Amino acid sequence: MKKLLTLVLIASLPLLANAQNNEGSILYTTKTKVKLTGDIVNMLSKEQLAKIQNRTSQKQLFFNDKESVYRKPAKPSKEEQPTEQSFSAGGTQIKIKFAGGESDDQLYYNIANQQVVDMRTFLGKRFLIKDAPQKLQWKLTAETKKILGYECRRATLKTNKQEAEAWFTMQIPVASGPRGYGQLPGMVLELSSIKIKDDGEKSEPTTTTATQINLKKLDKGTITPPKKGKKVSRKQFKKIQQRKQKEMKERYRNKGGTIKFHKN
Repeated sequence: MKKLLTLVLIASLPLLANAQNNEGSILYTTKTKVKLTGDIVNMLSKEQLAKIQNRTSQKQLFFNDKESVYRKPAKPSKEEQPTEQSFSAGGTQIKIKFAGGESDDQLYYNIANQQVVDMRTFLGKRFLIKDAPQKLQWKLTAETKKILGYECRRATLKTNKQEAEAWFTMQIPVASGPRGYGQLPGMVLELSSIKIKDDGEKSEPTTTTATQINLKKLDKGTITPPKKGKKVSRKQFKKIQQRKQKEMKERYRNKGGTIKFHKN
C-alpha cells in the first residue's frame, strides 16, 4: 500500500508543477526605434538623434489561465525614458514629446470568453474599446531558445498589415502575452513586430522581452477590465487618431515648437 501511494504522489508532481505555472505576473521591456524625417533630422546631432530614436518602456502582464491584463508597472524602472525631451540646435529650442509613454493604457483579455477591453489615452482623452480579439494565424517552427531559463519555441505571423515573431513557452501554459499578442499554446516571452502601411512601407521593429517572471497566486481583484473612457469601436478610434494626427501635421508644418509622436 505504501509503495502504491508513493507512485501516485510521484506521478502527480508534474501536474502540480504545471498547475502552479498558470498564474502570476511578467514584467516586459519594450524597445522601439522611432523613425524621424524632415528638417529635424538635419538639425540634431548624431547623439541627439540616437537618444530620441531608441525608446525603452516597461509594462506588466498579470495573468491566470482564464484572463490577463497588460498595464504599466506600479514602480517604473530606471530604464523607463522620459516622454518629453528638449534640445537646443542652431539657436532653436526643440521640444519633442512622446505621447502615450506614461499613460494609463490597459489591455484586458478574457481568454475563456474571447473578449478584449482596450483602454487607450490619446491627446489627453481616454477611450474604451470592447471587441473580440483579432484571430492570429501563427505558424509554429522547430526553432527553440531559452529566455529567463524557460524553453521557448518560435512562431511567426505575416499579414498584409504586419509581420511578427513570437517566442513562447509551454512551461507557462497560458495563451497570452504582451501587447495583445497571444493565442499560442503557451505564454509569449519575447515578441518582435513590424507594421506595414498601405503603400507597403514597413515601420521600424518593436521588440518586447520578458525581463522578470513571478509565478504566484494573485490577490483577488488584480485582474479586472478597465471601465473608464468614452466607449468607441476600434474603427472609430482609428479614425479619431488619423484625423487628429493630420490636424497636428498641418499645425506644425513649417513652424518650430513642439513635435509629438504617438503610438498606434
